[in-house]
Amino acid sequence: MANKTDRRSKYRGDLARNIFVEPLKKDATLVDLVDNYNTVAIAHESRLGLLLDSYSIPPDFPDKWKNLSIVLAITYVPGFKTTHNRKGAPAKWTSILKLKLLIDVNSTKISIMEKGPAHRPTDIAALNIILDRANGVYPVKGKNRESQVRNLGNILSKARKEISDGKL
Repeated sequence: MANKTDRRSKYRGDLARNIFVEPLKKDATLVDLVDNYNTVAIAHESRLGLLLDSYSIPPDFPDKWKNLSIVLAITYVPGFKTTHNRKGAPAKWTSILKLKLLIDVNSTKISIMEKGPAHRPTDIAALNIILDRANGVYPVKGKNRESQVRNLGNILSKARKEISDGKL
């Protein structure tokens, strides 16, 4: 089974197969050991060319080994990967975000009232609607919806207090 191709592998051909080496016998000589080493070295050498080719790096490229190292690191090492979007919400509640939350809550409550007297324009109702449409605008903490609404409600209360104290 050592020579079977792994179907999950993105590599094909020799790059998807292990290098088979006969196991050394107990009475193996130094010549046998060197033969095994040479078999592996030759296989590695031929596979390096295939690996360069699989990542579209020309064999005559001046920095081919450095580029191959970087491409492999990007493929397999999380610290080499780049992203344009940081996961989660912004890290900190700025004054502008707090004011935006206040404005969003008030405008959402107005739109709830416009639906008719059967709809109650509470902070919690507004915060639930805001959570649905905010999509990462606010740095919301919490594992579930209830704790996220509670967190936003606490920030909303602090923002209202900061406004009344003249700090915001």
